[in-house]
Amino acid sequence: PVRSRPAADGTGETVLIRIGGWEAGNAGTGTFNITVTPDAVAPVASATATYLDLTGGAAAGDAFANFVNIQIDDASDNGGDDTATYTIELQGSGLPPETFTVGAGNNSPYTVGVSAPASLGDDLLGLTVTPVITVTNLVGSDTITLDTVTIYGVGDSNGNLASGGSASALEDILYLLAYQYQGGPASPCERVNDVNNDGNADLGDVIYGLYYLFQGGAPPIAGNSVDCAL
Repeated sequence: PVRSRPAADGTGETVLIRIGGWEAGNAGTGTFNITVTPDAVAPVASATATYLDLTGGAAAGDAFANFVNIQIDDASDNGGDDTATYTIELQGSGLPPETFTVGAGNNSPYTVGVSAPASLGDDLLGLTVTPVITVTNLVGSDTITLDTVTIYGVGDSNGNLASGGSASALEDILYLLAYQYQGGPASPCERVNDVNNDGNADLGDVIYGLYYLFQGGAPPIAGNSVDCAL
C-alpha cells in the first residue's frame, strides 16, 4: 500500500507511481491502494459561560431581571486541525448562531447581551436561553450544552414568561397583591415586581401597573440591575 498524509497547507502530498516495465513498449497491469491518514483527531468541545450585568460585573445564579450579558469562554480542543471552527447557538434567545475559529484570540471570550423581549401587557414577557457549543474539524464534530438561564421581564410577577394582553397582565398584578398582603407565593424574580423602579416592590407598583394597563399611564421601567433579589 501507499500512504499519503496531508501537507501542512492542507493540499496533501503528491505520490507518483510507475506501473509497467522500464523499457519502451512494455505494459502491464497492477493494483494499488491509497490510505489517507489525517493529521487531526476528533475535536472536543469545551466552554464556560459567565453572566454579567450592565457594567460588566459578574452576576450570580441562573435567573436574571430584564437583561444579562452572556460571556462564552471557549476552551475547545481542535484535534490538531487549525481550521476547526466552533459555533455558538443561544437557543431560545432569537439570535442567530455565530461561528468562529477555535483558539482565535479575537473571538474568545465572546459576549452578547440578551434582553427580556417586552414588558407588562405584551405577548411575551421573558425567555429561557441555553448556550450550545459545537466544534467541527476535518474528522468530525462535538457538541456540549451549557446550563439554561431565565430572563424575566419587568412586571412578570408570577414568572410565567408571558403577559398576553391586559387580562394576563392583570394576573401578574393580582399575584403581586396576593404575595404582599395574603401570604401568597413569592415571585421567582423579585426585582421585576418593581414596575415603577423606585427600589421597592409594594402597593405603589400595583397602582402603577393598573394605571398603565387601563388608564394609559407611563409604561413599567426596567431597572439597571440584573439581580433578581430586590
